[in-house]
Amino acid sequence: MRLNAGNTDVENKTIAEFSKWQFAVSDGKETNNSPSPDSGEMLIKIPDQYIVHTSGDPIQKLFEVTYPNFLHNISLHEYLRSRAILTPTNIVVDEINTQIFEKIPGTLYTYLSQDSIDDAGDDDNDFRSVFPVECLNSINMPCIPKHELKLKVAVVIMLMRNLNQIMGLCNGTIMIMKSCRKNSIECEILCGSHVGTKHLIPRIEMIPSDTNWSFKFKRVQFPIQICYAMTINKSQG
Repeated sequence: MRLNAGNTDVENKTIAEFSKWQFAVSDGKETNNSPSPDSGEMLIKIPDQYIVHTSGDPIQKLFEVTYPNFLHNISLHEYLRSRAILTPTNIVVDEINTQIFEKIPGTLYTYLSQDSIDDAGDDDNDFRSVFPVECLNSINMPCIPKHELKLKVAVVIMLMRNLNQIMGLCNGTIMIMKSCRKNSIECEILCGSHVGTKHLIPRIEMIPSDTNWSFKFKRVQFPIQICYAMTINKSQG
């Protein structure tokens, strides 16, 4: 539904055909299916018009198709808010975002988090001896930013926590970096009812609630992540 806004009739027809094909696949009515000789599972033949062909780096080709003339439009808000690369896993998200980030000119700012074990009671000292700071720094989870956060001015980012819903600072808000400071970053909202407003984002404490660890892990970092690519689940918001 969101894709139909502001398009030509030809573009909307193409989107409608793609949507119709998706429904046919999900309903088991796609006529190009065939059983796998090895597992017996149904194989789906994707129409050629929905495939990005390349003989080189597939991520580079996907980037060129999704973000044409990237360096000329790097600060154009309409260009940035109207496109994104979707993928099922956070591992691929990180790989794509890293490749795009390296293409952006400008000064590199690196922000390191402060990681610690939240109050562990009487066993606090035991936990700290088993899990040194270096071990905590290496923990990566989809729900919290990385220990080493690399940023540049004009980079597109996504907010990972609800900071102020009245001002539009919600989990999933897409923003663009305006300036990087020592203890805060200035961002401008790209989408939604608060588009164009600028805000200072501070470092905050984040404690993951759904983990397999036997202790409460706390990270103090800017609640953001680079957002040229995102997971399919995250794009639903």
